[in-house]
This record gives sequence, C-alpha cells and structure tokens, in this order.
Amino acid sequence: MTANVTDVFNSSNISIAVKFIPDAAIGNSFTLFATGDNQYFINSYSTGFRVYLGFQNLGTIVSANINSYWNVGKENVLIIRGTSGSAKTWLNGILLQTSGAAWSPVNSTNILIG
Repeated sequence: MTANVTDVFNSSNISIAVKFIPDAAIGNSFTLFATGDNQYFINSYSTGFRVYLGFQNLGTIVSANINSYWNVGKENVLIIRGTSGSAKTWLNGILLQTSGAAWSPVNSTNILIG
C-alpha cells in the first residue's frame, strides 16, 4: 500500500506504531515500515532491528534483546516515539531502546507499508 503523507512526518515530535504478525523468528530481513525515500523506516536484519528517523540511524536493537518479546504467529506491536534529540522503541509494551541520537524531521511525501 502507498499513500500520500506530505507534511505528516515534518515534525520533531513523532510516533509510529506498527502492528504485525511475523511468520518467522527475529533475524530474517524484512521492512515493517518505510517512507518512499527511506527518510523514516524500520527494518529487520539478521542482527536485529534498525530504526531510522529523518535519515538518522537510531542504532541497532540486537536480536538477543528482542527474542523474549517477539511473538511468532501472533500479533506484535512495535512503537517508535521520537522527539528532537531522542527516541524510544517498544515491542509489545517492553522498552527496547532509548536513543539520544540527534535527528531532524524531514518532509516525506509517501509511505510504504507491507
């Protein structure tokens, strides 16, 4: 699905929530959420998750820190909440990461889901 999101991400206070049902353990590569220009995205890699806000990598959340909260074949909710200069990532209500990486809002024009 693609949608026009002009001015939606152009804010230093942002929350992104993604609800999904994975069919495999963490460690497989896939994208949960992305803007068409990859200014904001959430990817799963063999080592864990990477979250980007405004082109800024907030760091990798390693698989070992995710495995206990990852529900294969069941609903998962991943939430990223960013303010200028910090961001937090939760999976199923568990705080996985607090990042102090400085990031700036970027005005994306479309979003890709799935």
